[in-house]
Amino acid sequence: MTISYESLSHATGPLPSQRMTLATGGDCWLVNRRQSAAEIDAAAAELVDYIGRCTGARIEMGSGDNRRGSPGSPVIHLGRDAWVEQLIPDLADLDDDGFAIETIDAWNLVIAGPSSRATGYGVREFIETVLGVRWLFPGPLGEYIPQLAPLPLPEIHIRREPAFASRTQPGLSSPAQMQWGCRQRLHERLCGATHSLHSIFAPEKYALSHPEFFPVVNGKRYLDPGGWDWHPCFCAEGLAEEAARLAVEYFRDHPQERCFSIAISDGAVHCECARCADAEKGRRNWLGMRHVSEQYFRWANRVAELVAAEFPDRYLGSLGYANLFDPPSEVELHPNLVVFHTYDRHKWVHPALERDGHQLTEDWRAVCNHLAWYDYTFGASFYIPRIYFQRMATNYRYAKEIGVEGITAETCHNWAEAPKYYLLARLQWDPDIDADAVLAEWYALAVGERAAPYLARYYDYWESIWADRMLSSRAFSLRAQQWLPIQDDSYMDILRPEDFSESRELLQQTVNEAGSDIERER
Repeated sequence: MTISYESLSHATGPLPSQRMTLATGGDCWLVNRRQSAAEIDAAAAELVDYIGRCTGARIEMGSGDNRRGSPGSPVIHLGRDAWVEQLIPDLADLDDDGFAIETIDAWNLVIAGPSSRATGYGVREFIETVLGVRWLFPGPLGEYIPQLAPLPLPEIHIRREPAFASRTQPGLSSPAQMQWGCRQRLHERLCGATHSLHSIFAPEKYALSHPEFFPVVNGKRYLDPGGWDWHPCFCAEGLAEEAARLAVEYFRDHPQERCFSIAISDGAVHCECARCADAEKGRRNWLGMRHVSEQYFRWANRVAELVAAEFPDRYLGSLGYANLFDPPSEVELHPNLVVFHTYDRHKWVHPALERDGHQLTEDWRAVCNHLAWYDYTFGASFYIPRIYFQRMATNYRYAKEIGVEGITAETCHNWAEAPKYYLLARLQWDPDIDADAVLAEWYALAVGERAAPYLARYYDYWESIWADRMLSSRAFSLRAQQWLPIQDDSYMDILRPEDFSESRELLQQTVNEAGSDIERER
């Protein structure tokens, strides 16, 4: 197999007269680590492994030396040093997760990023783009590894950067799943997508010394709340100063961290004191809940101001969730605040909800410098495949256009929906990809060319149900619902017996037409 110049969509420039070639009989390849870092060591080991498995080439590992490639001894250089920075002067201009892959001459190729993590991402790009490997889902069964003949390489000049700085799929838990997430370039760089306040102001720590921090509920101070559904009084004297002290202490102790979460708890118990009531003015938000955004973000602004005095380049993360679903109307957010606006944007398949959702997003952008999305892409919580490929792609293209900086997709993975999570990860890096092409390749590599059309029809079948019939289900509310129901099966009301018989037949045809044992097992 020879990769043509055209097949690398970001390659530019003429082909060299002598071309670097993978797996030429007597060649001994060297993967040379120009930085010492755990991420680069792991990426180098992967590169050696996959070149060997795909081509049979003989590989050596080098580290920290200045060896250059020569006839019979080509070198792939990994990481950043003075020599690499001289050859690739724009390296420092890339996003921290961005990377460059650069052919230097017929015997030297560089893969490097501004950070060691980014260099690892560049290595996985090389493994995918040049070798043709795919990690379709976690574990050995999810690997697609082609067997390649001697492989002349085109001249390569690749630059890649993520559209969204922060990209996560909560729910990846096992080592194999976390490795898959790393290979898909998932990386949490913005915090705030986790409920924090109930643990920051733990009753056992503050109830006796600062009872004023705790909410007034039904006319009484709520001093022993327990659980995770309550919030402090955001109008309490000293609350902002204490939160800022804790954040500053955290950044001093963790100088590598860039963000500290002050996100609200997962519940609706809020203070009812006179000052909080005056801030709310009896307003209800889009969800029909008490509008607490005014007092919360006044408090959060004060925390951010105090933290910025010592750490002007650090961020505080928060959630636009539940009682904070609408942006504040009287407060413009401090530039160091990050807001994760939470909603199940699958529901934007309904035009009215898409219209309202876009307006809310734009309202948040008007008051917030750093807006991120918290999305709900649940799989395992549903009894049927929850497929909405095209809506997902449309939503994330809009997110990029409007300036959203991060996508946290709460997932609870059901790996029977594996192409959904694969596409999701691709969209979290680049929402402008051709979603149909990504899916078509996934089906063909997973089960073979003959079986792929049946698998595609299976997922298309369920996508059509979620895009059409599901809108008439009693489970699908046009208001007061942040996510589609996961605690009940009310969405089953629109299903028919033939939905299951047709699906089973398509899966059986997929198995029948799969060309190899591993394709059938998948």
